[in-house]
Amino acid sequence: ESLSSQSSEQVNALVEEKNSLEAKLGEISAQIEAVTAENQALVEQKSTLAEEKESLSSELKAVMEANENSETRIETIVHEKAKLASAIVTLEASVSEMQSQIKTLEEENESSTQTLDAANEELENLQSE
Repeated sequence: ESLSSQSSEQVNALVEEKNSLEAKLGEISAQIEAVTAENQALVEQKSTLAEEKESLSSELKAVMEANENSETRIETIVHEKAKLASAIVTLEASVSEMQSQIKTLEEENESSTQTLDAANEELENLQSE
């Protein structure tokens, strides 16, 4: 009878394990379905984006061809480029000046810190006397 009881317990344990594995399998299957649906949506989105890219590429090509012989556009671009180059030089000078000011402030801060440390040390010496 104890052998039968052990066998019954083993069967019950195996059934529980089977049920648990089936539940996990169900969860995994649901995840696979969700990922598959998401993948399909992404494939469709990729296709749509490819079509949009092709359309935009055609539009861009047309615009570029229309502007290719435009002297006014070229002169404007050259002028804007010169203005940007000048602004870059000005910004670089400002950055250099700011870096110099930062260095000066850091040096002043270090000096102030040393002075403060010395004063604190002197104060501690006076208090201990």
